[in-house]
Amino acid sequence: YLQSKKAIFTALKEPFSSLSSLDITPESSLSEYMQVVITSNKLDDVEVKNGENGTYQYLTYEKETGGKTYFYTIVAVKGSDAFWLINFACPTGNQEAYAEKFLDWAKTITVA
Repeated sequence: YLQSKKAIFTALKEPFSSLSSLDITPESSLSEYMQVVITSNKLDDVEVKNGENGTYQYLTYEKETGGKTYFYTIVAVKGSDAFWLINFACPTGNQEAYAEKFLDWAKTITVA
């Protein structure tokens, strides 16, 4: 978890074994995992997109938290023993400056 005055970054490793109750297994695809993320987070009207380099999928959305509205980019990556869920966020006022940066940073994510 990293936070500055302008942006937030979090990363969550979700081992396949902890996702079995959600019907996610080591054979599950990124698309299947992202559908669980969408359902679990009650996200409506979002579109899952493939990352430019083919190693991740992502979606974007806005949500109000604590009286402020934030722009989020959620990135999912599949590793050998887990799915990784990476969140980039910024106040919507900074969206123009950070939306492309979030995707550039997503391209640099590697997991084992």
